Amino acid sequence: MKGYYLFYTKQSDLDDYKKEFDRVSQNMDQGKTPVYSELRSAKTMLVESFPYNLLFGIFSILAALLIAKIKLNETVMIAVVLCVNSFCGAIANYVFTIVKHGLRIQLCKRLHIEPSEKNIAVMESLEYQSV
Repeated sequence: MKGYYLFYTKQSDLDDYKKEFDRVSQNMDQGKTPVYSELRSAKTMLVESFPYNLLFGIFSILAALLIAKIKLNETVMIAVVLCVNSFCGAIANYVFTIVKHGLRIQLCKRLHIEPSEKNIAVMESLEYQSV
């Protein structure tokens, strides 16, 4: 197993990824629609779940510490916790997405390709789909 593609640094791994990237890019240019791949998606979700859940946990702990200082009745406190939990998830998702996008741009530089919207879309297709 080579590891997570956004962290490839070995030239052989980059070359293998670039071949697959070029194949998918060409297929998309020819009008072939990406198809959801359950196995690819499961592998990606497994790798990405740790950093995402770590962020979510940190934000949730910080929120819990702040909420604990507020004096509210039990029913209102439950509503506040549910809202804050949702908000923490949104913040974690935003931070995770920004970091992941930055890693994709760095990979583009290692592959010597432009970090364009099209190339990022090809990378996203490689993560969750097959073309």
